[in-house]
Amino acid sequence: MAKIIFIRDEQDEFQAYDFLHSLISEQPLMSTLLLQGLLQLEKAETRKLTTGHQVLPEIHLTIGKNQSYSLQTNKIETSVDQPIQEMKVHFKDKNCRMLYFTAFSETETYYCFVKGYFKDRNPFNDKMSAYREEVKRIFLRRAEAKLSIGKDDYEFETLKTLAWENEAIVHYLDSFSARLGQLIFAKRVKKKWSQLDLSLKSDLSPLVVSRLEAGDPDMSVRMYQKACEVLDVSTEFKEDHLTIH
Repeated sequence: MAKIIFIRDEQDEFQAYDFLHSLISEQPLMSTLLLQGLLQLEKAETRKLTTGHQVLPEIHLTIGKNQSYSLQTNKIETSVDQPIQEMKVHFKDKNCRMLYFTAFSETETYYCFVKGYFKDRNPFNDKMSAYREEVKRIFLRRAEAKLSIGKDDYEFETLKTLAWENEAIVHYLDSFSARLGQLIFAKRVKKKWSQLDLSLKSDLSPLVVSRLEAGDPDMSVRMYQKACEVLDVSTEFKEDHLTIH
């Protein structure tokens, strides 16, 4: 397990925390997909190679055939010593981003979220470049101070509590398909497989795999079963119902 924390930005605010808090309260459907991605990120420690390179967890979630609802993590800084990443969500006609970096203690992987914002359609108003540079500066300052993880930082648990008070969010995240998607993701990461690896081994398309890991309720139980079989998850299929043993 990794830990997700929210840290202060250069304005001395927990901007990413406030952004997600507002999203949960005001746009629960959009925040649900983001929460599914964050819950998966918690289950995926970043592997650090002796070369200094990091093997980042691959999270790509899709709901629906037309991909109107999707989430993806990307590394947006290519240098080895500045592991700045983004989690981006596309929800109908809205797009939001959360910027974070990876840090390590002797025993933990930390995903440190700094900024969250809606992407502006006007490129002249988009704050991506400015936010990216700010996150890089914060990472470098924390790296020099050995990151000081855990001091005066918000943890993800407080936002989970808020989310579980919302019936719309609970209805999805506590559904059988969403919990099964979490299980498929966790088993894939444990085997150190990419989504493409799982796709090839299960004879499922990459899009189908991303929908399964999202817990898309419109996917057939047969599709979930095929993914589970190659991941060595014992299942039983009876009368259109899938049971996990």
